[in-house]
Amino acid sequence: MKHEIECKIRLNAPLDENIDSLGAQYHGKVHEKNWVFEKAGELFESGQLLRLRVTDDNCWGIVTHKALAQGEGVYKKRIETEVRVDNADNLRRIFTSLGYREDWFYEKFRQSWVLDRCEIVIDTMPELGQFIEIEADSEDEISAIINNLGLDINDNTKSSYRQIWREYCLSQGRDFCDWRFL
Repeated sequence: MKHEIECKIRLNAPLDENIDSLGAQYHGKVHEKNWVFEKAGELFESGQLLRLRVTDDNCWGIVTHKALAQGEGVYKKRIETEVRVDNADNLRRIFTSLGYREDWFYEKFRQSWVLDRCEIVIDTMPELGQFIEIEADSEDEISAIINNLGLDINDNTKSSYRQIWREYCLSQGRDFCDWRFL
């Protein structure tokens, strides 16, 4: 369990080289598949998330619970608990047996870097392009990275990818649906 402090900004231009120039250590690029589970709307309505993430063609995954966001401030803050599972398909069956349903699926490509104790990722999403997420132990660490990358702190969103996609679908006159690369 960790206290997550996160910044998320939609990008208008590539930042890979800028992140490298900060001295961040590149950890590679993966294709992620994500299943969000729900039980009668309880989790989404209460601001929580239960997600299973599988990268590339692995049979193992990471299950994540994100608690309700806490407090005020510029960045999203909440408790996040993660655990690796050896068989993602079996976990999906267990969740279904317990009354959870696979409410939403989304995929993305994720590039990741580490700078000191900060995690920096660039997510490439279908139709909406790239987002940068910065997670750190303090707001000051995040603000310093944002400034060093030439980003505007006012572009930060506390919205989840689910909320961003839902709003996009509504703006396009489309039903909310899974978020996939074609």
